Parts: sequence; structure tokens; C-alpha cells
Amino acid sequence: MAKVQLDLEKISAAAGGDKSPVSHGGGLYADMAELLANRAEILTGKDRDLIMMYLEKGCSMAPLARIAGVSESTMARRIHKLVTRLLNGSYIVCLRNYGRFTRSELAVAKDYFLHRRTIASIAAKRKISIYLVRKTMQKVRDITLEQSRTNRKTKKGFTKGSDGNANLRH
Repeated sequence: MAKVQLDLEKISAAAGGDKSPVSHGGGLYADMAELLANRAEILTGKDRDLIMMYLEKGCSMAPLARIAGVSESTMARRIHKLVTRLLNGSYIVCLRNYGRFTRSELAVAKDYFLHRRTIASIAAKRKISIYLVRKTMQKVRDITLEQSRTNRKTKKGFTKGSDGNANLRH
């Protein structure tokens, strides 16, 4: 079997993250690993265990694959998907805007973004209509878009004032 390794730089770029080179002596690599470890706490069960073993214990794909009873390439794909989901900020935006969502809406967002369930399966699991799931996902997209616009304005010479509005820097 071929050795399989994940390239955090490629994963970050695919997830829309920083495109700068990964420094394996610390820096960006260490920051990304810490970010992933913190975000892994929102995962459940086997997914959290896998990502924590990969990040904290430095397990390579071979031992992880043996433990899970799958091939190295399957394990690499699984870890890659987990990392990509954790770097995707949509669910994190939901958590940061907790007050703007109901418990049900947060559960739908978690199912969609972290567990990669389909809209139909979420509706069946939560015993709600597909329309309500789609409406929730649209709300998440709207808030995510609003956040990215606010972040762009802040980066282009604006600061966020105490009233929450963007103000031009002096």
C-alpha cells in the first residue's frame, strides 16, 4: 500500500483558507492544527476521535486505518473530509450568531454542515418539512454572506463601532 499523507495547505486552499505556504516548524501549520483541534470538539463520536488521534497523537493513516478496519486511502479521504468540514466556517458562523437561531435551526445546520446529511434526511430525522430545512439553510447563507461582507469592509479600512456598524478608520 502506498503511504498517504494529508497536505494541510491544499486542504486549507480547497476550503477557502489562507493560501500561504504551510510552515511545518510551527506558525501556520501549528495554528491550523490548533484551530482544527478546537473545532473538533463540535464533532461527535468516531469523527471526533479520528481527528483528535490524527492531530494530537500524530497518528499516520496506517494505524488509523487499521483501527477503523479500512484502507489507508479511505482513511485519508475521511480525514480530509473532516478537516474540510471543520475549516468551512458556515456552522461556526451559526455558533457565533447563536442568538439569531432557534435550537431546531442550529440542529439542522449541524446535521447539514458537520454530518453532511441531505435536506431530505434532515427533514425526516427532525420530523420537519423539507421547506423548513431549506428555509433554515437560506437563513444560514444570508447570515454567512452578511458576516463576510462585514469582514471585507473591516479589512478595507473600516472598523466595527460599538454600535455594531462599520465605521471608516481615521
